[in-house]
Amino acid sequence: MAWVHAPAHSWNHSLCTMASLNRRDLRKLLLGPDTPANILEAAAGALHKLAEITDNQVAIATAPGVIPLLVQLLGPGSAAGNSAQQGSLQQCAAGILGSLAGNADNAVTIAAAGAVPPLVQLLGAGSAARVQHNAAAALELARNADNAVTIADAGAIPLLVQLLGACSNDATKSVASGALQRLGQSSAYIRTAIAAAGASANLIREMEGLGIGGPAGG
Repeated sequence: MAWVHAPAHSWNHSLCTMASLNRRDLRKLLLGPDTPANILEAAAGALHKLAEITDNQVAIATAPGVIPLLVQLLGPGSAAGNSAQQGSLQQCAAGILGSLAGNADNAVTIAAAGAVPPLVQLLGAGSAARVQHNAAAALELARNADNAVTIADAGAIPLLVQLLGACSNDATKSVASGALQRLGQSSAYIRTAIAAAGASANLIREMEGLGIGGPAGG
């Protein structure tokens, strides 16, 4: 199955070049041990654009080795010695995983590949954009009830509540609130944890308004 390309007019030249590659070539770039970091960054950026297209999401997620690589890129060794490049790779990887997790089967596969711990770890660090990408990825993974429990047990709830504070921009607050609401849909245990972490009464009322139930509801 060919991947559907996003419109290229808004991309820079390097991303246009990467997006023009076929699936085999792009995967080779992502998985190649000798791929230079700047090329890996461009390939990850192109894959992020492709992953935003629903018709591509299953094909990307089922391509051998792609999801484990993306999970690996979330970690601290994604661009040794270059913190800015590492942050960009982490941001791309989290965004790709978040897009792919919009498919229910993909969400199970991503969590099984070990994505939750590094995503949660990155919720409390890095640039606002990177935090937002990771919170969005956590939100999509939480559509699966088992994943939601894994995310909560990994310590995401206090970090997401912290992102609702004054230090975050409006976009980050919005995605963190959405992630908490999605997590709260899965169980009374998680709703209790959200309330205990200091979520505002307004957020709890929003959860109730969505039919999620009170902090300790069933």
